[in-house]
Amino acid sequence: MRKLLQKAKKMLDGYGDDIFSDENASRLKKVFEKEPDCEALSLACIMGLPQKLYAVKDENQSEQKKAIDDCYKSLLNVGLHRDVSLELVTAFTDVIKLPSPEIELPKKILDCYSCGKNNYDTCQIGNVVWLASNFVIGGSEFCSYSKAESSAPKGWRLPTIRDFQEMLKAIRLVTDRDGAALKSADAWNLNSGLDLFGFNAKPTHGENGGLTSTFFWLKDACYSYSTPHMCFGLEESGDLIAFTSCDKSDKLCVRYVFDVEE
Repeated sequence: MRKLLQKAKKMLDGYGDDIFSDENASRLKKVFEKEPDCEALSLACIMGLPQKLYAVKDENQSEQKKAIDDCYKSLLNVGLHRDVSLELVTAFTDVIKLPSPEIELPKKILDCYSCGKNNYDTCQIGNVVWLASNFVIGGSEFCSYSKAESSAPKGWRLPTIRDFQEMLKAIRLVTDRDGAALKSADAWNLNSGLDLFGFNAKPTHGENGGLTSTFFWLKDACYSYSTPHMCFGLEESGDLIAFTSCDKSDKLCVRYVFDVEE
């Protein structure tokens, strides 16, 4: 069970199901606004999903299933990862004592991409599919800019600054802690990652044997193709994405992107 679901169930169990009633809606929002790592829970409360589920607790099974499905799809529509969406709905239904969600997870575009001997999970953020693990080139997940540019598989490309900005826009519809939203939930020491979108970024760079950050190449579409070059990264001590420059000979990680057809 993921940390998100564990925390949600632990917090919700302490209040009882009557907190989900319309009379307690504002109180429920305040419960999570002050809690760290509860952006997804707070979002679900702002959307009124707990109240929608509470309203059908005495209805027939068909009405309950419809409400559960609608809540799940609502979370998907604001961009949350499907596993996160399912865990949130499950946490609410468990406390309200509704049937467990029977949701067939939709097949995501390029849910798993195979290249050579390696398989890569993917995630969709906005209108772009991102690799959800670092691309391996020559047996390593670190490479120079020129190697990253020349090694893109057919149909894939390096993300541009515009892709980065669109990703930020999609993330900030959910949370202003964009870095935490992309970090894996189990690999960072100081600040736990939320992994709300399935990006699953893990620390890869650091000093003195400790891994405290990770950086990804951008294909600089707005600046000159000379050093320094642009990249974005995540740091253990911060919750925001770092947009910065580096030398093209530096060894960074690669997350290719795939355009979604409208």
